[in-house]
Amino acid sequence: MNKKVSLGAAVTLMFLAAIVTFTITFTFSTNYFNEKLADVKAKEAIYGKIAELDQVVRANFIGDIDEKNLMDSIAYGFVEGLGDRYSRYLSPEEYRKTVESFQGNEVGIGVDFTADRDGNIHVLMVHPGSPAERGGLKKGDKIVKVEGEKVTDIGTSAAVDKLKGEAGTNVSFTVLRQGQEIDVTVTRSKFENMTVESRMIGNVGYIRIKQFNNNTVQQFKDALDDIVEQGAAGVIFDVRNNPGGTLKSVAEILDMLLPEGPIISKTDKKNVTTVMHTSDKNEVEIKMVTLINERSASGAELFASALKDYEKSKLIGVTTYGKGTMQDYFALRDGSYVCLSIAKYNPPKSANFDGKGVEPDTVVELTQEQNENFYFLTDEEDPQLQAALKEFS
Repeated sequence: MNKKVSLGAAVTLMFLAAIVTFTITFTFSTNYFNEKLADVKAKEAIYGKIAELDQVVRANFIGDIDEKNLMDSIAYGFVEGLGDRYSRYLSPEEYRKTVESFQGNEVGIGVDFTADRDGNIHVLMVHPGSPAERGGLKKGDKIVKVEGEKVTDIGTSAAVDKLKGEAGTNVSFTVLRQGQEIDVTVTRSKFENMTVESRMIGNVGYIRIKQFNNNTVQQFKDALDDIVEQGAAGVIFDVRNNPGGTLKSVAEILDMLLPEGPIISKTDKKNVTTVMHTSDKNEVEIKMVTLINERSASGAELFASALKDYEKSKLIGVTTYGKGTMQDYFALRDGSYVCLSIAKYNPPKSANFDGKGVEPDTVVELTQEQNENFYFLTDEEDPQLQAALKEFS
């Protein structure tokens, strides 16, 4: 049976609906206005503080003011004030070097190093095609002098700063090799950073990923293909002391190893989660073990946790660093950039590990002495590596 609504009732309903709509709209508008007003007041307070400080300084400071340095310092301090260890301000030159580093290109002499017990610079790796290789440097060399000054006198940090410089400039240093001092002069230049090292340990492949840059993907593929071609019974991935790198390179490497499914998702400031990268159905069918430690961070943690999520790899070592936030770079009008934490990134299935780290399946700790001499440990002296090798016996 049809029910008829009187004209008066219809008008009343329309009026009530209008009131409800107006109330909702007014409430939303009021809240939005209050938020914007608070934002404006906060900005006024910041700008007012800077203006007041500038006025006091210019009226009383007896020194000369470098306007560019002053502006950069304000920007550095502003971002520092966020209290986020991963957000930072970059000058145009700093941003250029950061981009080159992500691409796998560096400028310098081309060595990886660590400080030895004597306080000298111990060469861990000489990058192929680098000035150091052209100058005849070898793994195991000790740099004992830089520009005529002893490394033990000025300290390793100052010595390393002296080794750095712009492409096309020369640097002289002295190398100690088998008790003999060798004077070397090289011209700094751009070189490709080798971020992947691989070898066979018995019948097991070993791939160390030092960091994740754009060129790491091809280096990793070449290393993995070589190990598979040699008929390895399995592979050990070593991401200990790996600080991370670009998410794109991590995703592309994981795509080679994982079955079809999500690889990385992100959760933004509005708590909206979206999948960023997925894997196709192609995967490497080989037994895997991954080594992690307290200095495995960011992309290295994502790499390990993704392999664990898909039950592709057992994790051995200790709980990782715990950096699960992603950063992006935003250009400013003067060519400088600000790097900001914009979201949290998540493994395929497990929870975000920011502030908590990724736990190993098997805990194997190093002693304090082993940690201090990490890069000098032989395979037999490395308990974490030995535990990984036992997984294939």
